[in-house]
Amino acid sequence: MALDYVLPTFAKFHTPDLVVSGPNSGWTLGPFIYTLSGTIGAAITAIERGIPAISFSSGNTDLAPFSWVNASTKVGLQDPATITAHLAATLLQSMIDKAAGSPVLPKGYGLNVNMPYITSFSSDTCTNPPFVLTRMATNDTTRAVYDKGTGLFHSSDGASDQSSIGKALPKEHDVVKSHCMSSVTVFTVQLDASFHGQCLNVTDVTALVPVLVQPNTPLTPDGNLTVVVVGNSSNSATPSSSAPQPPATAVTGPGSKARISLTALLFGLGVAAFLL
Repeated sequence: MALDYVLPTFAKFHTPDLVVSGPNSGWTLGPFIYTLSGTIGAAITAIERGIPAISFSSGNTDLAPFSWVNASTKVGLQDPATITAHLAATLLQSMIDKAAGSPVLPKGYGLNVNMPYITSFSSDTCTNPPFVLTRMATNDTTRAVYDKGTGLFHSSDGASDQSSIGKALPKEHDVVKSHCMSSVTVFTVQLDASFHGQCLNVTDVTALVPVLVQPNTPLTPDGNLTVVVVGNSSNSATPSSSAPQPPATAVTGPGSKARISLTALLFGLGVAAFLL
């Protein structure tokens, strides 16, 4: 609605340079939530149309009235919503500065940012969390768990990840739930095979984020960053020869024969009906 009506009607342009979704209350952690979250959904909608997008979520769910925003809390600190907004704006400006007039992210890519619980209602324990480069919980099974007390469902982490990629970057869950840190996860939207070469053009996710986002954290086992390879190392947008390619000619299989037989049957019934 924003891209097809609001902007062309009121802003007189169709394509923004960047779409920012959020910050919204409640975390969007792990691959399970990517099909459910409206915050990430809005970002994905933009990315699918070639527009860079970043989604922001926060661990705070005890929201204050809008009239409290920008006012001090009982302990003399900024409202959590204000702090969250400042954090988001700081990261965004850092991304824009890094791009220096170029697209903020490559085509088909987005960022999912989760901020921890901001404690400014009661203390300054966590009011300025650093940004840490993370990954989704690969191979984790996230389940929908029913809460009898609230009558609602929430997601629950599954088994721990033992894959090799798990040794490279910390998981979103571990960063925001156990530490005063904000997770920054790079993801791709590749529903169309025409994106193949473009999405595989980036070999190191650390190259997509500004220095504000720390690629090396105490959560990595050996204290050193291992590059996460998400594609080939070529700068060319041409797909690698090892990638599966579409067949050069159409293949006639059982499905095609079935359609031909059905067409012949319907034609025969039509002729019979005409003669009768």
